Amino acid sequence: MSNPIKEAYYDAHANLLSSANRHTDDTFYAHVLSYLKVNLGESEDLSCGIKFDKGQYQMTVHPGFLKLTPKEREFRLKEQALHVLCKHLPRQGLKDENLWKKASDLSIHQLIQNATPDEHALFPKKFNFDEKQSAEVYYSMLKDMQGDEQSDGEGEGQGEGQGQSGGGDDHSSWKDSSDGLSQEEMEAIADEVADMIRDNAINKSRGDMTADLSEMLNLYKTQRKVNWKKHVKMSLNKKSKGRKSTWKKVNRRFPDDLMIKGYTRKFSSNVTIAVDVSGSMSNKEVADGLAEVMHLCKQMSCKPSLIQIDTEIKSVERFEPNKMKFGRKGMGGTYMWDGMRFIMENPKLNPDTVILITDGMIEDEWPETPPFKVIFLIVGKGNTLALDTSNINCKVFNISD
Repeated sequence: MSNPIKEAYYDAHANLLSSANRHTDDTFYAHVLSYLKVNLGESEDLSCGIKFDKGQYQMTVHPGFLKLTPKEREFRLKEQALHVLCKHLPRQGLKDENLWKKASDLSIHQLIQNATPDEHALFPKKFNFDEKQSAEVYYSMLKDMQGDEQSDGEGEGQGEGQGQSGGGDDHSSWKDSSDGLSQEEMEAIADEVADMIRDNAINKSRGDMTADLSEMLNLYKTQRKVNWKKHVKMSLNKKSKGRKSTWKKVNRRFPDDLMIKGYTRKFSSNVTIAVDVSGSMSNKEVADGLAEVMHLCKQMSCKPSLIQIDTEIKSVERFEPNKMKFGRKGMGGTYMWDGMRFIMENPKLNPDTVILITDGMIEDEWPETPPFKVIFLIVGKGNTLALDTSNINCKVFNISD
């Protein structure tokens, strides 16, 4: 039996993809939404909302969605897509939850075109705020406003009303996490998944975006200084291997006066480390890059394979941070693809992720796309990667800057 809520959602999604909307942002939004898992909610007062759980963004659609007109439904779907693209969930951090939800809505509702705002939409002019500001700027303004109202004796109850963020939008699950991950780890994964969704949607929509949306996407692609160690640790810490008991996480099922050990999940991942040992890499650069990765491997109790490459494979060994003394094998030219091809053809390696330590001065293209993710760790201040990565599942970080 068909579900009217899901039917309404997929009808709105299909309309965004229709040929009539090719010259607006609609196609782009539709591609973003296609990456979200759809769940059904129960609220008659809320329309829809996103959360990040089990490594993916999910959309919850409520019965209240049916109360909206077709164009209002499109407005709310575009809003959820923008919450993902602007990384509002991982950016929340320790901010006041209610004010942050309202600030994030203020920053994006003004960008939505070719849709009808419902009665709960929020726009800067309602508060006499400037347009086209970040959620952080609006958050600061709202905090100042809230402080002024409270000092005038009018602030009581205002925080709760602001927390509704317009009422029609469901933000109730923004703090959901899963699998025993810390807030920091969850934020790193959510950040990375948002980047993947954005890049894939841009490629599929063939650049059919307004200037305002394109400017906003470029801002959030480069605005935050990325903590590369978070991304590497998550690659070393990917697959669940069960649970272990620990006093660091007390079991909350029992009364406070009865201290019982809780559990944290143990994770592992199949990672291969590749080191560029070509002549352009100094011994110091090789040592600095390996020292950083070795420290993370110690923290994660990880023992990946280690491959040295210049124009060919120079050595393959087990990377054991507590025992290993690294001996450099090569000083020749540079052709990293030989290492990638070796990894692809060696069934004993079969990695999920390859961490490549290099100065970036490698070939400008690879003949094939590796079936695994590549994390390029660039050593040398100001160095960049020469390789065209447009068709490679990868992250690039300069760990010396």
